[in-house]
Amino acid sequence: MALLIGLFAIGALIVTWPLGRDMSHQLVDEGDPLLYSWVIEWVHWALLNSPSQLFSPPIFYPEKWALTYSDTLLLPATLVMPVLALGGSGILAHNILLLLSFVLTGVFFYWMCRELCLGHGASIVGAVLFAFSTFRMDFSHLQLSQVQYFPLQVLFLNRFFRLRMTRDLLLSWGAVLATILSCSYYGVYAVLLMAILHLFYLCSQLRGLSLRTLLTIAGAPTPVYAAILLSTCHIGRRSYSMALSADSARCVPTAPTFSHMRTPATTTSACRRSGDGSTQGCAKLSAPGLSRWY
Repeated sequence: MALLIGLFAIGALIVTWPLGRDMSHQLVDEGDPLLYSWVIEWVHWALLNSPSQLFSPPIFYPEKWALTYSDTLLLPATLVMPVLALGGSGILAHNILLLLSFVLTGVFFYWMCRELCLGHGASIVGAVLFAFSTFRMDFSHLQLSQVQYFPLQVLFLNRFFRLRMTRDLLLSWGAVLATILSCSYYGVYAVLLMAILHLFYLCSQLRGLSLRTLLTIAGAPTPVYAAILLSTCHIGRRSYSMALSADSARCVPTAPTFSHMRTPATTTSACRRSGDGSTQGCAKLSAPGLSRWY
């Protein structure tokens, strides 16, 4: 297993190079990666200092729930909280999550293939093809790299129908929840995948299932319902954010600032204007010489 992890770690460094040369200061570009580095730092700060304000960072004043205007990255940001606690920057945490996604995707896909009775060599080939497929070469959107939980859905659900252990069914739905908390877009596909897998297994094994097993299958996704509701609110909020009026969109500083960049730190604001010159919304980013509209 150590060799397998090393294989995917080296592959991740190769496809993202030169990112690994200076992970504390370098980003693939200064667009969305800078935004999500800030989101990671905000989630860390809010969970430790003001959990009630988690979804209402000081942006798009006076709007509330502004964090839901984009992917919240709740699970990824939580996973790298130790990095920030030890003094690392949001940029370092962002890059660690990006590289880690390749390793976890490859390892989990390998486990899934082995669960489906594929050979060792075929499982490695399949894992490499999936982990480094072309659709994963978009390094500008961290949330779109979080596909590592899809193989776990298949792995644990197949094991449940093979061994009839409730724990495996809960773990399968836990993988769905992890996907929703990592990327709202993939959360939709995760739920659809579970529906298709359940339909397949139920049609093939319906006669061998007891009433208790059927009730377990029906009740297992209950914790996911709240996350689906939250994602629905996120989509609605994000659509609403595109129509912010000039009266409700005032520029205010955001926190925390990026204090680990090499360039001199300056604070600037930027407002997007429509074709008729009216302001649709604005945000002020405390960043080193960089201001970006999102």
